[in-house]
Amino acid sequence: MRYKIKITKEAKPLFEVVIENNDHSTREDILALVLDRFPTAEGFEREVLFSDDEVRYLKSTPTGIEVLASQPIYRPTNN
Repeated sequence: MRYKIKITKEAKPLFEVVIENNDHSTREDILALVLDRFPTAEGFEREVLFSDDEVRYLKSTPTGIEVLASQPIYRPTNN
């Protein structure tokens, strides 16, 4: 599972944070840390998205199938 957090202020995009970590507790700790650093009380807008699925681009070869690329499919959370 992955998270993507989009941080904006005054309708201006500042940056995005992507959390790619297979350890559930560490992933949740990192998410909490990012959200604590950019509180809505200080005017930050935060959009939290998560991905538990992805699109994979494959190549079939005589020796098997190769993954050329993968692209996460992000959906909004309720954070």
